[in-house]
Amino acid sequence: MSHRKYSIAMAFVLAGAALSAARADGKPFPPAPQWDKLGTVDIVPCPKWIEFSDTSLRLSEGALFHLSDADGCLARGAEEIAAGIAELGGGSLRVNAVADAAAAVAAVAGPAIIIGYGHDRLPLPDVEHTYGGISVWGEGQGYVVTTRELNGHGVVVIWGSDPRGALYGCITLRHLLKHTTGGVGVTGVTIVDWPDFKQRVTSGFFGARDDTEGEIAKSIEVAQRFIRRAALLKCNAISAANHWTVRAKLDYLRECDLRLLERLIPYAKSYGVRFHIQHFTSVGTSARDKGDSRYADVPNLRGWYMSWSHQELIGLSMERFRNEARRIGANTDWFFHYPDVHEGGWAQRSKACRERWGDDHAAADAHFGNELYQTMREASPTSRISLCCYPYGLDLELPGNVRTRQYFRKISGLLPEDVLLVRREGTRAAFRSWWRNIRQPIRLAWSPRTFWGARALAPDMAFVKSGWRGDPRDGVEDCLTVYSRPVLDVSGYTFAEYAWNVNAPGSGVWQADPLATKKVVPPSTSGDSYVFEKILAPDGESSWAKWVYLGGRREPKAFNHDLIDRCCRLIYGRDVAPAMAEALRYAPLVQESKWSSDPDIAVALAESAERSFQALVPLWGQEELFGKAPGSEVDTHGVYTQMVKVNTDLRAILGVRAAKISADALLDQARDAVAPAQRQAAAQAAESSAVRGLERLRTARRELRDDYKRYGLEGKPWYMLLAAGYRTCDEVEKKLDTYAGGFRLVQEEADALRNAPASGARPRDVLVPKAAGRITIDGDVSDWELLNPVAVGDESCSAHTGLRPAGNSDGSAVCYFAWDRKYLYLLAKVVDDDRVRAGEEKGSVGDALCFWLNGTHVAIGTSASGTAQLTAYAGIPLVNAVAAIRGVPAHDLTCDVALMHLRPGEMHGEPGYVVEARLPWEPLRIRPEAGEPVRLAVGIRDVDRGEERSSTIVFPPTFKPTHSGGLLTDFSRATLTDETPIDVDLVDLRKEDRTMQLGTDSFVHGALALESPIDLSGLRVHYVFRGVDGRSIASGLVPGVPGILRASIPWRSEPFEINAGPARKRVPLVLTVIADGVGARFEATVE
Repeated sequence: MSHRKYSIAMAFVLAGAALSAARADGKPFPPAPQWDKLGTVDIVPCPKWIEFSDTSLRLSEGALFHLSDADGCLARGAEEIAAGIAELGGGSLRVNAVADAAAAVAAVAGPAIIIGYGHDRLPLPDVEHTYGGISVWGEGQGYVVTTRELNGHGVVVIWGSDPRGALYGCITLRHLLKHTTGGVGVTGVTIVDWPDFKQRVTSGFFGARDDTEGEIAKSIEVAQRFIRRAALLKCNAISAANHWTVRAKLDYLRECDLRLLERLIPYAKSYGVRFHIQHFTSVGTSARDKGDSRYADVPNLRGWYMSWSHQELIGLSMERFRNEARRIGANTDWFFHYPDVHEGGWAQRSKACRERWGDDHAAADAHFGNELYQTMREASPTSRISLCCYPYGLDLELPGNVRTRQYFRKISGLLPEDVLLVRREGTRAAFRSWWRNIRQPIRLAWSPRTFWGARALAPDMAFVKSGWRGDPRDGVEDCLTVYSRPVLDVSGYTFAEYAWNVNAPGSGVWQADPLATKKVVPPSTSGDSYVFEKILAPDGESSWAKWVYLGGRREPKAFNHDLIDRCCRLIYGRDVAPAMAEALRYAPLVQESKWSSDPDIAVALAESAERSFQALVPLWGQEELFGKAPGSEVDTHGVYTQMVKVNTDLRAILGVRAAKISADALLDQARDAVAPAQRQAAAQAAESSAVRGLERLRTARRELRDDYKRYGLEGKPWYMLLAAGYRTCDEVEKKLDTYAGGFRLVQEEADALRNAPASGARPRDVLVPKAAGRITIDGDVSDWELLNPVAVGDESCSAHTGLRPAGNSDGSAVCYFAWDRKYLYLLAKVVDDDRVRAGEEKGSVGDALCFWLNGTHVAIGTSASGTAQLTAYAGIPLVNAVAAIRGVPAHDLTCDVALMHLRPGEMHGEPGYVVEARLPWEPLRIRPEAGEPVRLAVGIRDVDRGEERSSTIVFPPTFKPTHSGGLLTDFSRATLTDETPIDVDLVDLRKEDRTMQLGTDSFVHGALALESPIDLSGLRVHYVFRGVDGRSIASGLVPGVPGILRASIPWRSEPFEINAGPARKRVPLVLTVIADGVGARFEATVE
């Protein structure tokens, strides 16, 4: 892009806010469609105004006249009507193209249909064209339908505000066709209709697998069905063809994709459907370019190279996109997504980008965006360009999001006004913040739980009007829900309804839950923080995340009953629609990592699977009742069969899981109880719940086997996009087995809690810091900040079972924990003089690191093949948990020991292994929030080869395991904290160079401020000043630090002066804070 063009773009910076301010609140919501007037007619989306009369008109022996348009939309609409009449047995309708409306009127000599567009060329006077005070002639893609008498004959007039509107009128009329006396006809009707969002992108079709002619021909046939389906749902754009491109991490459409789309253009144009292509912004891909030296210093972001400054590489990328625009731009829009990592990869930018752009993220993104815009629009002036910038889902006006608001205001001013900026679903207030600060139109990428939770249906679509303001430039996209997965068809239909009619019955506006809105500091080198809002449920009390699994299966009633029933009649046929609608209303999530561990939600999920299963099974063996959706060749009975399979498996798994979570919750009450009588009562309840759970497991296993045999489910696949599922009954039974041991362990711990006296020891405090950056689970500890070590060894622990190890050199460990929004992280440096893998000794599971989190017992050892082996013994199975283990010939524990009062001898320099693990929060039943308490214990299992020697060393010493594998009645008290476990601040820090007798030294002046969320004892602060080579020059203890610091009471030292050694421009300083149970390290540079 030329400097002149870039300068012109910058002129909009100050104008941006003013241009968008007028649209900040949007228009009043449009009138609601008249669902109640449809009667027995099924149409999705429903016309806004529809009025039936007592008359009827027979059409099967009539004629059809249509005007012409450049894309053939009117001819295609005429074909749809003629085909509908033929399907109902009405014979062939005479279809005639005419020059104008007058010619059509003159040719009417019997029953007829006249199709045209343009309000100034109507064939009839006084045609009704307003509803709710809005005229259809002022709305793009609008249409009217009316039945009148003309030349003494009944006629149906379908007239659009433009050709696409006329096509949509024809599609509506097709739904109204029915058998009448003597043929096929239509009841007298008046319709006024238009879409609220003018651009509606439905999920679409994949491209060809390869460039063979046979594959392309097959793909064309499939794509045409999806294009027609989009038009029948009155969506005017479709995600197209680049699925295999994204999977292969390519930065352009393949030749077979381009050939496919080129051949589809005339067909898609005739249905008023444009292609919608998504690319990630990039300058190359690792698959193709990793050997090219030009990419040596360009960051690789999930397979794509990205740079804002390597102009040669940017030019190559633009040429690839230019080729696409030249070949398919006549019917294609593009959506460019900045790399799908935090901040769009800005934190990983190259040295060249840092030198060129500094920290000006907005200017760099705008530069790349303007290059894209110029490239695509020069080759294809009619194409619309969308950009997805990070972060794309925040309320820009929440306190704490100032930097994000500044970013979007600036990039808005630097980009052309007709670029669409993309944001995700959110609250009405969040959208208003975008309208106030961004002058461009908004593309709303609405991504419901259908995708993220892998649920077949969710009411999120009814709230799409949260992002509607009445700007015809805006668009909405059904983000990632349908594609070629036919079980999600109903979700696609609901999107079409609410994208066309944002104010349809059941619709709502999302509001923020002020109690749940919170600040999040994501892993980043930039230190940016974001404030995320949480959605308030329609009941005004619950969180949306919880309500959608409880009330969301029934409410809004208009969505869950009226609309879903109508969709199922269209897709599956009237005979099976009631059962399919009930099954879909209650269809549970299938992706296990999304299952909530909230006891109420767990019960609701189990109930959902049971109700869905019970709704489906009466239809078994009645394949002839299942129909096909208009425009689809999907085997709907095949979809039904897969639904039976999924819900058979899930009713067993989720039912047992809910019972386990219920038992765990009662056990938690027993652990928390202070009074002995309360503890005993809660423990008895937990034990009884575990007994019932084991009985539920036995029943589930028996029913599962019977259902697999009765319905022939063995080997049948699951249907959903985010869950591999189970194919055999044996696989499901193995899943159930993972809960069996957990129920028995609940019984045993409940018995221990009921009968054993409570420990009088004060719980040990452990502070778990928030991860300061991304932690990769690979056995490499370099990405860990070493904060708050937990020592597992002679001086801090107790030993159980078998013989105690012969000192710390035989078995000990230093452990660290960290957390972020998604995971709890664990690092352990384990000393072990004789590593034993699983199975190496008879009956042995080998050496392992053990830890307990709120009762979930996990062991990580080495499998027989040498990889990490993670085993969960209690609690809920840890889906998506990741572990790594790596042998170490000699541990370097210098930094670790420096953080502890305890100095575990015989550890430094000894052999052993390193364990890293990442555990998802949900199965642990822990909320990832600062201040959240966690019951924690850590242990190492040491098995020595050739000896009858097995021991478990545990922290804290109050640990009281049973012989069944280590259940706790006394834990340490761990607390999730922010980035640092204690607040450390160096106040008035400055450097003074002073000439001494032997030379010039640097003296550091300042004061130390400390605050801790817990009491600290044995407190001391050690300092180290380093030279330019990183070596220690001066060290010692900061004077005046108290030995005890009370929780939440800040302390500040007197001003100090410390000689940091020979004078230098910058003095690196390392502070180590050490106390009983707390160790933290901080770095600063004094100038």
